[in-house]
Amino acid sequence: IEDLAVDWVMAMQLNTELKNKDTPHFVFLDIDELTYRQWEEPLITPRDKLLNLIKFAVSGQPQIILVDIELSYRTDRNSATLTPADQALQNYLANYDATVCTGGKVCPHLVLVRSSHPVSEEAGHRQQRSSFLDDAVKSSQHIHWASTLFELEENRIVRRWRLCEAEYAKTELTLPSVQLLARE
Repeated sequence: IEDLAVDWVMAMQLNTELKNKDTPHFVFLDIDELTYRQWEEPLITPRDKLLNLIKFAVSGQPQIILVDIELSYRTDRNSATLTPADQALQNYLANYDATVCTGGKVCPHLVLVRSSHPVSEEAGHRQQRSSFLDDAVKSSQHIHWASTLFELEENRIVRRWRLCEAEYAKTELTLPSVQLLARE
């Protein structure tokens, strides 16, 4: 009954205008099918192209940039060393605060998506995947990891999302949701 009531309220508000706040300007950069084909349909998003997109977005000085790309794995998972494109992305993010966030310019917050392993019987909970970028971004005040997980109802409607993902490995850690970080 609660869901029906909220669905009814949402339907009543459909196509109405919010007058109390201005919508901030935003840009949505989409790696569409044509672009993906031009990139020769790689299994992993090319890090050099991703870095160029991030730099382009940063140049517009938005408040926040959401990077919804899987960044757990290096481009070449069979090699212990990073490819030049992976290394360039890692270097850019490691020096982000020192290079982008200086001189009184607007310093956009970068929100990177962290994926997790499914719940297993052994662990009993989700475990966040590590990333080759973890060490590069851990000291940044403007780069954050976030989760994109949400609850999908039986009728395939998204009504709820998790505010954070908890991980209970050695200590209790939480990974905030993209929605929570974007709201801040």
